[in-house]
Amino acid sequence: MLISILFISLSSCNYFDSGVSIDDPKSWDKLFYEEVPSEVNIIHSYLWKSSHFTYEIVTYFEIEASKEFIDGYIIKKFDLRELGPSENTKVTFFDNDMRPEWFVPKSIDNYVIWEAEKFEFKLLMDKGSKQFFFYMYQF
Repeated sequence: MLISILFISLSSCNYFDSGVSIDDPKSWDKLFYEEVPSEVNIIHSYLWKSSHFTYEIVTYFEIEASKEFIDGYIIKKFDLRELGPSENTKVTFFDNDMRPEWFVPKSIDNYVIWEAEKFEFKLLMDKGSKQFFFYMYQF
């Protein structure tokens, strides 16, 4: 009985799925609850997930994907809007100490940036390499 109560308590608090995942092939699934689309190549990923019973997460991804995929899947799915040049300078991230060195390594004016209106999700495209980065947090 005690073991059952302990198991239910731990599993309801995301205990078994919490912690930090770095370059883990399962990070996409942990974030989106789906397999990585065949059009996506994950270069880097960093995912922190709380063991709290609410959905608390901070994640950074660097991916390769076609602009068509990004437009039709990520931008459409998350209802992102492109920021204008004057808005780009105001882009912030939840915790710069948590931000991996590989994530958006150039100055912010080297990126085209989209963001969600209703929650914290940013997509950045390196203007030179066309590499994509995205960031999400929820508390």
